[in-house]
Amino acid sequence: RNFFTAYVERVKGLTKTSEKLAAYLETMEKYLRANPLFAEVFTHNPELRKSWSGNPLSTESYLYGVDFIEKIILEGIASGEFRVADPRRTAHVISLSTFLFSVFEPDMPGASSNSNASFLADLLLNGINKQH
Repeated sequence: RNFFTAYVERVKGLTKTSEKLAAYLETMEKYLRANPLFAEVFTHNPELRKSWSGNPLSTESYLYGVDFIEKIILEGIASGEFRVADPRRTAHVISLSTFLFSVFEPDMPGASSNSNASFLADLLLNGINKQH
């Protein structure tokens, strides 16, 4: 609930769906870094390594996030901003990528001027062929 409250505050006034998705990624990264115990529940729960259904609370939380991202994607499709063949699977990939980046790629001093969220948003929104 705290995460989604922060997200809603962050996107007030944003009109482009790509900005909303980038705001989601940045808000999630900040949330996971501020709540490392939440992240540990996923990575250190042996039941979750076998199946997402191993922990009902984790499953509910994860699927709520996927639903939320899917709504952003559908909004982008409706506005013509996104071209996505399978919004649900795309939402799963974004949700998992956001979580895994934040957990397994810690902030390293001097490693990059961009956060993991901004890197992931750039990758998702611009594609892998963009030259840097």
